[in-house]
Amino acid sequence: MIVFSQTLRPENLYENMEKICSQGFSIELMLKADFVDALSQPEMMDTLSGKSKDNVISVHAVSHSLNIGSKDKTIRSYSERLLMESLEIGKRLNVKEFLFHSTLMPYLPLDEYLHWLEIASEVFTKIMNGCKSEGIIPVIENTYEKDAELFLTLFHEYPDIMFCLDTGHVNCFSHIELDEWLVKTLHKIRVIHLHDNNEQEDNHLNLCEGTIDFHKLLHVIRDLKEIRLNLETPIDNFFKNSEKLKELIANGIESKTRK
Repeated sequence: MIVFSQTLRPENLYENMEKICSQGFSIELMLKADFVDALSQPEMMDTLSGKSKDNVISVHAVSHSLNIGSKDKTIRSYSERLLMESLEIGKRLNVKEFLFHSTLMPYLPLDEYLHWLEIASEVFTKIMNGCKSEGIIPVIENTYEKDAELFLTLFHEYPDIMFCLDTGHVNCFSHIELDEWLVKTLHKIRVIHLHDNNEQEDNHLNLCEGTIDFHKLLHVIRDLKEIRLNLETPIDNFFKNSEKLKELIANGIESKTRK
């Protein structure tokens, strides 16, 4: 089964929610630190919950400038607080999935990477436990990771964790090709973030306006029992990208039928 969704930031939520949901799409709410802090006021949380509760399928935790494995206790504490408060917002909205980044800084030497992982494991465990208590599926997304090795480690350590494959991040930051990501993570993929780029910067172009070959993803749609395809393209071009996505899927089905 394919589920469709669109990423929305808090500042774009209320004005765009109706048009997105009218097309059968749900919303992945991308949180920012200042918005999370604002929601500490009960009236703000009540407003968000009342207006969007039935339409938000997932919250995307705060991700910028975080490092849960930092050697600096202040940075580590700040990062943990924002991730766990993001999860609490997801609980209030009754989301199905909690999506978060590893916060790993790339290019750490092996010994420092292992130390980072040891420190970060405490927060990973808290996220797993927090999701399990509410029946929420934890989903981790690739960002600056050059390959899939961190995620394979996490899949082994935390059997409940699922994966969000971000096509734009693979195209821009990864040292391995999309095909290899699919082979290594297929058994854990629950969400695919769809946006395009030119391999030089993560500029979230419209579908098929960069260098990503989206047809490579069609076998994932075929092989997985449930997959959520999430647009992270410009919200002003939602209708253009939602139609392009449906066209790509339809063409894929037709080509499989002909075979």
